[in-house]
Amino acid sequence: MSAGSLLSRWKRPDHDTLTENVYKCGTPNFDPFPTVTDIMNAALCPVAAVHNILYGRDNALIEGTGREIGMGRLFHEFISHLKSQISAGRRIRDTAQIRYLYENFARHEDERKRIECWQYYIEPWCRRKLGEISAIVRNANIFFEVSVANAYVPFSYEQGERTYPLMGKIDEVDIENKVLIERTTMGRPNDDHPPRLKDYQVWLLWKSLCSISNGKYPEIWRNINFDDFNLIVETPYRDFPVRRENPEFEMLTHTAYAWIHDILFERRGVHEAYGRRRCTYLNRMEDCGLLWSCYGKRRTRPFRTVRDEMRSDFRRMHILLAYELLWSKHLFRYQLTMLDRSTLEELGLTTSGRILTFENGNLEIELEPEQMERFLAQRVAGELGGYYIVFGSFFVGVKLKGAFVDQTSENRVLINTANVRVPLSSTALIVQTDPEISAYVDQPWFLTEWLQRDLFALENWGLEKAERANRNPTIRLLETIFGVDPLRRGGNDVRQ
Repeated sequence: MSAGSLLSRWKRPDHDTLTENVYKCGTPNFDPFPTVTDIMNAALCPVAAVHNILYGRDNALIEGTGREIGMGRLFHEFISHLKSQISAGRRIRDTAQIRYLYENFARHEDERKRIECWQYYIEPWCRRKLGEISAIVRNANIFFEVSVANAYVPFSYEQGERTYPLMGKIDEVDIENKVLIERTTMGRPNDDHPPRLKDYQVWLLWKSLCSISNGKYPEIWRNINFDDFNLIVETPYRDFPVRRENPEFEMLTHTAYAWIHDILFERRGVHEAYGRRRCTYLNRMEDCGLLWSCYGKRRTRPFRTVRDEMRSDFRRMHILLAYELLWSKHLFRYQLTMLDRSTLEELGLTTSGRILTFENGNLEIELEPEQMERFLAQRVAGELGGYYIVFGSFFVGVKLKGAFVDQTSENRVLINTANVRVPLSSTALIVQTDPEISAYVDQPWFLTEWLQRDLFALENWGLEKAERANRNPTIRLLETIFGVDPLRRGGNDVRQ
């Protein structure tokens, strides 16, 4: 099969792999469990998928350029805060009140960022949305950052369908008005179409949400038909409705999954990906975050004599690091969505407990004795990556990132979530399917992704001036390892 060809099926781990009865090494016997961002990168360009999978860089679809970078988070967090305040009973009459709330909410942000975010994004949004947000009723069923995941999301293909794993996070689920919202600062006031692939993003999230069986929804959602929810891409300047029935998106999805598979497992996958990049030097996607890697200035590197040797060896390292992420991060995603809760707890992957108090960002949880032992055994990893507290299920719910604070008694722990600025909503805990919550350690997989990025940077790094390069110990060492330069002791030796 040539690279980029559509797949007949997506391989998922078997039961022995899921229950960790096989040694996790070598080429994985399953395909990845991608996020919506992963699929969007692959849909944008095969080269973006290469950077995402092998080089740990997922920023091809950056949130705007220039002043926009980094403001999307503040924009979304404040709107979530504002709607939650109104749902809790606060009355809003004009933009002056909203400005007061905003200044208090964003008081710890950089001054320039705070001012420009209001001026360019939040104020235009408030002017056109004032009537809509004023109409929000008390205790409205509006949820923010709802996580969705399923190992079997169906997409139409010819006369049937194919299923793939997919996970992501919905910015806003408005049950009252039957709307899913993807919010972004990208776009301009006069745009007549949504920002690049943002319509595809909310469509993917909707497909994932609809694929989950009713029994895995929060109890109050089980009679809701998400199939007929409206999909909206919301910018500061206007709303863009998105069609639910979209054959173009269906085929784009099949192609994206095929590229992800081929880059990892097909011998010529990476080569084919570069051969099918979606732009050229004269017709570039200027808003692509990876533009420099394709069309940046090629500097003369003094160790260019070993560049090919380095690339050959580093390619194997990149693949092995990607496999390591499959065996850890991606397998864990499969386990959460393919194993039942009791099996997950027996394997020590998750912990369940009962909420006692939830005040001022501090969550006190009561655990069974055996659960307490597992929880404390994971303290080292938990202190590095933190914990995720899951309200709802692993399929659909709200996840809070928290840090261990204290063991308040023999079977109680205190988790601090005060740094979480997106509210659960005024109806926070109703997404619970039962009185217990689940928790798991956020493993430090980002360290492997950092290693991927650092390895790629080293592969492409160099110095322009030969005199400096000849005295640089890193370049000399690379020339020795990958080339024919001798290794000599002494700090004053200079290559001739």
